[in-house]
Amino acid sequence: MAEPQSYEAEKLTNGVTWKWKKTLSDYPASEWTLTYYLRKAGATATSFSAIADGDTHLVTVAGELHLIVR
Repeated sequence: MAEPQSYEAEKLTNGVTWKWKKTLSDYPASEWTLTYYLRKAGATATSFSAIADGDTHLVTVAGELHLIVR
């Protein structure tokens, strides 16, 4: 699997694993949980959370998990 990017993707492609790191100095991953919420008009919202990698938030969403956000 590819190394996580150091930035959030501008476009999320369905069926492709999304992986990036996010550093928020005011909200370190050792003390906070970063959660993303996605919702397409008329669809049920879905969410996913990052895991801590030291004080950096590591986001990994397997491609098959986000097929519901169409």
